[in-house]
Amino acid sequence: MDGTLKISVVVLSGAPVTVRITPLGRTRARLDFDMAQWRRDGRRVANGDGQRAVRFHACPPGTRRFTDGTLDPWTGYPVGFLVGRPGCARLTVAAAGMRTVRRRVALGVAVSRCGPRAELGEFHGAWNFSPDDSQIAFGSRTRAAAAV
Repeated sequence: MDGTLKISVVVLSGAPVTVRITPLGRTRARLDFDMAQWRRDGRRVANGDGQRAVRFHACPPGTRRFTDGTLDPWTGYPVGFLVGRPGCARLTVAAAGMRTVRRRVALGVAVSRCGPRAELGEFHGAWNFSPDDSQIAFGSRTRAAAAV
């Protein structure tokens, strides 16, 4: 089984946001969003497991929570990377009305190997995306994507 790196993606209400991964060099990695597959043994990028792109739809504001009250405008998703060979990858984030954002991420290697503006693929926090480009953050760097 290939290794996994877990993250969360948070999307603001509005147009759906598509996140696409492109492995760079000899890296083998895919997005890991299909929760039905998470418990399956032997998952490997080489076998076609994982996803190259995932489209996230935020819940409409005012949607009732599973527990109590209503959701705010942000919707969070558990996601991760399925990594067959550590290295660097490019994430592309796109939504209608938002400029396309590209960011390099380090997956199981030192961030310095992936370039001066690279992000860690594994961290404690979330990647936040809004369709109007007003709230984009990778990891803990608020609006880091604006510098891309």
